[in-house]
Amino acid sequence: MKKTIKNATVNPPFKWTGGKNRMREQYRDLFFPDGEIKTFVDMFCGACSVSLWVAENYPDAKIVLNDNNGELIELYRAFQNDFDAMYARYNENVQTFLSFKSEKKLTYADIASFLNEDVTDIEAKQLMERTAELSKFVLSETKLRKKNKQEFDSDNERLERLKASQAELKTNKTRIKNHTLPWKYLDTFPKEGNLVRTLDKKNFYYSLRDKYAHHYREYTSAENAGDLFFMMRVNFNGIWKGYDICNGRYSTPPGTLLVKEKFFDPSQVLKFKEFLDRCEIHSGDFGDLTQYREEGTYYYADPPYRDSVVVYDGAFEEADQKRLVNFLRDCSDKGCWISESNKEIGDGFWEQHFGTDYPVHDMTAKYTAGRGTSTLDVKEVLITNFVTSDEGQG
Repeated sequence: MKKTIKNATVNPPFKWTGGKNRMREQYRDLFFPDGEIKTFVDMFCGACSVSLWVAENYPDAKIVLNDNNGELIELYRAFQNDFDAMYARYNENVQTFLSFKSEKKLTYADIASFLNEDVTDIEAKQLMERTAELSKFVLSETKLRKKNKQEFDSDNERLERLKASQAELKTNKTRIKNHTLPWKYLDTFPKEGNLVRTLDKKNFYYSLRDKYAHHYREYTSAENAGDLFFMMRVNFNGIWKGYDICNGRYSTPPGTLLVKEKFFDPSQVLKFKEFLDRCEIHSGDFGDLTQYREEGTYYYADPPYRDSVVVYDGAFEEADQKRLVNFLRDCSDKGCWISESNKEIGDGFWEQHFGTDYPVHDMTAKYTAGRGTSTLDVKEVLITNFVTSDEGQG
């Protein structure tokens, strides 16, 4: 008899780009094999949304989490091994964040003061507006240059204008700084009319980011985990960034920072800890996860997608995509269930490398662009080595 798959009642306590919460309804009749999962190996676990779903439906299964993101895995290990100290640091950050309550509206005079320079409010306004203008111009011209570098560079006047604009933009961004920035996103610039508390919260966020990126050796692993966990809960769209200016460590900008006290209710965090306590956690290359290959094991791969801008500890190249397919095929040959989530870009890659014995299920997805102001329709795929009874009935 086919197992009835329940909805997940526990979700990750932070957003994660590419997380599969949004895909569960499409996956429901395709993702779970007709059989009892004894071991579930989440090869690119991220925020664990799929593992959480599996754990609720297979309470006796061993859950194996792996990710090549060492900082993320250290956070999960802090949940397991030093939760009280980690949570105390996290909660200290929450209380500081919630303490900023000023209703005062920001003026350009405030921004001038924030810049910590001898400038007038008019000069501050001119600087912000000019930097926004430069940023849009440089972004547009750089994209055009990448499309046809030879043709672009043949126009000396245009090329020199781009170089001059890049230099001016760099100078301006260095002035509009807070701790480790140049500012990466225009939306994080302080703007006239913003509440002062928003600026205070951004200032606090960036102070944490600076500490985490440059002074982490001065703190315990639990303290660093508490800082990271707080930032991940309020960051920009669940994106993981590791800028060079931050030593390659977590450095995602903040989100809107409009969340209220209710958002920090501890129940979700405690449920996530209960889940992590039952997991076996690894950090490394997916190719090292061979020890679980036996009947009853389910290997799931949700790697950085093909044609994706996501950075996976240096890169996840086309050769790695092919290596992953071969790894999953080897697992299948050993009697394991396997599946992979990825993107369809229309070049026949999945049929060519998996072959006709592996069903390729088309999925529709919407990706959020910018700060949630627009969406992009994208075609994803779910590849499996099995057909479920629900699918067969369809």
